[in-house]
Amino acid sequence: MENKIKTTTITVGLFAIFMLISSTTLLPAMGASANASNNAEKEAIKHASHKKFPHPPDGFGCGKWTNETGWIQSPCVSPDLPHPTEGNLYDLYGQSTNVNNLSEGTVEVSFATFTSETDDTWGSGAFSIQANTNQYQVSGVTYETQFDEENPSSGTGYDCVWQINVSGQDYSDKYCSATSPQQQTLSSSYDSYVDGYIDGSGNLVSEFCSYQQSTCWSASHTDDHNLSTHWSKTNGNILGYGNSSNADFTSPTDEYTYVTVFSSSTYTPSTLSFHSTDETNNLSYISESQTGCSSNNCQLFTESTN
Repeated sequence: MENKIKTTTITVGLFAIFMLISSTTLLPAMGASANASNNAEKEAIKHASHKKFPHPPDGFGCGKWTNETGWIQSPCVSPDLPHPTEGNLYDLYGQSTNVNNLSEGTVEVSFATFTSETDDTWGSGAFSIQANTNQYQVSGVTYETQFDEENPSSGTGYDCVWQINVSGQDYSDKYCSATSPQQQTLSSSYDSYVDGYIDGSGNLVSEFCSYQQSTCWSASHTDDHNLSTHWSKTNGNILGYGNSSNADFTSPTDEYTYVTVFSSSTYTPSTLSFHSTDETNNLSYISESQTGCSSNNCQLFTESTN
């Protein structure tokens, strides 16, 4: 497989770049940075030239990518992890569509300003980045898929596909790739994404990529609950590590999230705050705007501060 980094399908025009600084105000945050608008403009300009890393081959399973080695397989594992919890308590901004066949949802996280972060249950430096689907029903049972990177305060992190039985609170259907030995450390230069998608073989894939490390990991498994015909929404952010924990960011923090959705069909996107997880953070949304939208993909930019 070609190992060159491929250009993202999203082209953000100059107009969209500068529109970000006049985004819709959502929840003014106490102590929000006076430089937030300038930071957002700089972030938009930087992000316009971003490149996404390559997907693994269809049916690849689990493994790791670098520009030097390409994709190398490793065993898929099902470790005992704090799970991303479903309980309909916490709203995250994302994108909703009028189709049920989304094929990809990406959540990218970066910082203009970062001080420190501590998970209220799991300690300093523990967090997750989640890309979450809508909840849907099959034969009267409610399901949701969560693609996430779980980063502990020490030890091995994992990139996982969680196919969750929400009705029965069953979190056993998970497949992960160990993202070791490189620990993910947050900073003002941190920039990473979780890309959840359905590959050409019909498998669900979670791909976690770090721009600082120029490295990706992937995990995949069969689509056990027919997400391919029920996927209409995606949201996500940087949140607590798991089991309903909270990621507590020290002020000042200025964080950006990009939520991008793709479909093989033409769709109409809309910005929506909806339930998807019980993990939280202590940041407040201050702006949002859609950028680079075409007939079958669209990107939502949000800014959060404390």
